[in-house]
Amino acid sequence: MREKDEAGRFVKTLTEEDVLSVFEEVESPFIAKPDVVERFDTSINTVGDRLEDLETAGKVASRVPGRDRIYWLTE
Repeated sequence: MREKDEAGRFVKTLTEEDVLSVFEEVESPFIAKPDVVERFDTSINTVGDRLEDLETAGKVASRVPGRDRIYWLTE
């Protein structure tokens, strides 16, 4: 069961910093959602949410060159 805070909202278990750390671990200038899923015990939807947050904040950019969306650091 997912953890909730005092207000009853679900607590983020995968942080933006967790996702950013994957860029340092892979041997590529970009990542895809499965790269993050493999490293953390979380769903692909959660990974997508964190990557979307990072993209909105301007920390990563993305495009879909084929079947999967890829992400890269903008900073």
